[in-house]
Amino acid sequence: MSVVHAIFEKLQIEYVEHKNGEELRFRCINPKHSDSSPSADINTLTGAWLCRSCGFKGNLERLIKVVSGEDVDLSQYVSLDEEFRFKVQNIYKQSLKGISRYDDIVQFDDTMGTELKNFKPAMECEEAVKYLTGVKRKLTEETITNHKLHYSSDGDYKNRVIIPYFKNGKLIGFNSRFIYDGNKKFRYMYFLSHSQFEDYVYNLENVVDNDYCILVEGPFDLMILRQLGYKNVISTLSTRVSEKHLQHIISFKKIIFCFDDDKESKAGQKAVINASNLILEISPTKQLYYCKLPEGKDPTEASEDELKSAFNKLIRIKKKEVHTIGWVLTND
Repeated sequence: MSVVHAIFEKLQIEYVEHKNGEELRFRCINPKHSDSSPSADINTLTGAWLCRSCGFKGNLERLIKVVSGEDVDLSQYVSLDEEFRFKVQNIYKQSLKGISRYDDIVQFDDTMGTELKNFKPAMECEEAVKYLTGVKRKLTEETITNHKLHYSSDGDYKNRVIIPYFKNGKLIGFNSRFIYDGNKKFRYMYFLSHSQFEDYVYNLENVVDNDYCILVEGPFDLMILRQLGYKNVISTLSTRVSEKHLQHIISFKKIIFCFDDDKESKAGQKAVINASNLILEISPTKQLYYCKLPEGKDPTEASEDELKSAFNKLIRIKKKEVHTIGWVLTND
C-alpha cells in the first residue's frame, strides 16, 4: 500500500483504484464543486491530483489541508517506514518510466534524422500539389503551408504526403498518406514518439478560446473544416478519446463531435457514444453535441452546404436511462 492509500484511509476518503492501483479516483474535494460522480484522480506515485471536471488540483499536502482544515505535517499521517517504502517505490517506478521514455525518444530522433533528408515542402512537389489540391482533398495553398505538409520522394515513405505533429514546438511524430491508389491497409503509415504522444491533441495550439471545440477523426477532416472558417477544430487522430486526451478537452464549455458517418460499420457513431460516456461520467453536465454528416460521408467528402446544414442541426447528447443502452442521441 502506498502513502497515498494510507492517507486516504486515515482521512476516510472513499476511492476506487485504477491502473492497477497507480491512480485512485475519488469525489472532488473542492468545496465549490458538488461532485455527484467521482471525477478526481490522484497519482499514488507522485501524490499529484486533479479534478477533471472543475480543474481543482494540488499535491498531498494541499489535499490533507483541504479535507482536514489543518496545516500539514505528513509525519502525523504516515509512519517513517511507510514514507521510506513510498519513496523507494516512487524512485524505482519513475526510473523505469524514465529509461523507457529516453529510449523511445532516442530511437525516434535517430530515425527522423535518417528520413528528414527525404522530406520536402509539399508545395515544392508537383505530385503532392496535384493530390492535395485535387477533387479529393480540396486544400488550398494556404492550408497546405499552414499545416507544414511535406512530401517524401524517396526512402521508407516514398510517394507519401507527410503530416507533421508538433508539441511545444518540437516534432514528436508524423502521419503519411500514400498519394496513389492501392491497398487501403497501407494508405497511412505513422511514425511517432509514443512516450510524447499519449495525450496529444492535434491543432490544440491554434485554439482561440474555450467556448467550444469541434472534435474530428483525422488530420484532413480538421484541415478542411479550418479552411472553411470553422474555429477550434481539434483531433485525437482517431475515434478514440482517452482520459489523457480529456485533460486538454474537458475545459471546453461545449464539445461538438464531427466524426465520419460510417454507413456499414457505424464506427464513427459508436465512437461518439463511447467518448460521450467517458466525458459524462467525469462531467455529467457537460454540453456535448453530435454533428450528423450525410450518410456514408466524412468532413472531406461532404459539400460546404452539407457541412453548414449539419452544424445548424446539432444533436444534443444526454445521459438517459434507456434500458441497457444507457446513452442515446436525442434532438434537443
